[in-house]
Amino acid sequence: MKNIKENISTVSLISSMIFVLLFFSAENLFSQAGDPLRIYLNVDCYQKGQVKELKATIRARIGENNKILPVPGIPVDFYNQTDSAESLLGTATSDENGEALYIIEEGTPLYPDAEKGYTFTASFEGNENFRKASSEVSIREARIEIGFEEVDSIRTISAEAYEIDPVSSAKVLLEDIDLSFYVRGSFSLYKISDEELHNGKCAIDFPVTLPGDSLGNLTIIAKIEENDDYGNVEASAVKDWGVVRPPVVTEKSRGLGDTDAPLWMVYTLIVLLGAVWIHYLYVFVVIYLIKKDSKTTA
Repeated sequence: MKNIKENISTVSLISSMIFVLLFFSAENLFSQAGDPLRIYLNVDCYQKGQVKELKATIRARIGENNKILPVPGIPVDFYNQTDSAESLLGTATSDENGEALYIIEEGTPLYPDAEKGYTFTASFEGNENFRKASSEVSIREARIEIGFEEVDSIRTISAEAYEIDPVSSAKVLLEDIDLSFYVRGSFSLYKISDEELHNGKCAIDFPVTLPGDSLGNLTIIAKIEENDDYGNVEASAVKDWGVVRPPVVTEKSRGLGDTDAPLWMVYTLIVLLGAVWIHYLYVFVVIYLIKKDSKTTA
C-alpha cells in the first residue's frame, strides 16, 4: 500500500512538471508568434560647431538565431525636452545600418533644462512588428577652435575648448578633459595624438611626413569623444602642411581601334587585310577559270 502511494505521488509530481513545461512553452510560442518584438534604441549627440547631430541606433533580436541586428525603416521622433515640456524637432527613418540621423541646424531654437544643459529624446511609437521604445541624452553645449602656428620650421596645432552658458552665452574653459587630434584620410581618420585640456587649451607638434593632396592640404580634426557632460564635440580645419602628392596621370593606352593608333600599326593592318583580300580574289579567279575551262572541254 505504501509503495502504491509513493508511485502515485511520483506520477503526480511528474505530471505537474510536464504541465508546467507545456504551459510555459505554449506561452512562449504564442508570445513569439503574436507579440511585437522588443526593440533596442540608443541615441547620441554630436556637436559640430553650431550644428548638432542626433543619431539614434535601432537594434532588435530577429531571425532564426535571435541575433541582435540593425532594423531599417523605423521612424524616430526627436524631441528637445525640459523639466516641464517637450518640443518636437523632427523625424528621421533608420537606414540599412539601423541608424536614424537628425541634424539640428544653426539657429534652431532650443530650450535648456534646469542643469543648463540640453536633453534630447529619441522615440519610436511602435507598430505591429516592434514595441515602442525611447532613449534620451543630456549634453552641455561646447565648442572647439583649432589654431595653427609655425615658428622656425616647427609646426604646432593648438585647440581651445569651452562650454557655452545657455543663459548668458558666456564661455567657460574646459579642464581635465581628453581631446584627440585626427587627420582625415581617404577612407578613415588617422589619429595623431591624445592630449588633456588645461585651462581649456592644448597643443601638439605636427608630424611633417603626412601626405596631403596635390596642394598639400590636410583636414585636421579635433574631438572630445563620448564625454558624460558634453557627448561628442568636434571641430575641423584645412591646412596646407601635408606633403604635396602629385596627381596621378594615367597614360591612355592606344589600341588598334583608337583613332590615334600608331602609324606602324595602321600600315601593318592595311598590309594584312590587303593580303587576305588578294587571296580571296585569287581563289575566286581560279574557280572561275576552272568552271570556264570545264565548259569549253565539254
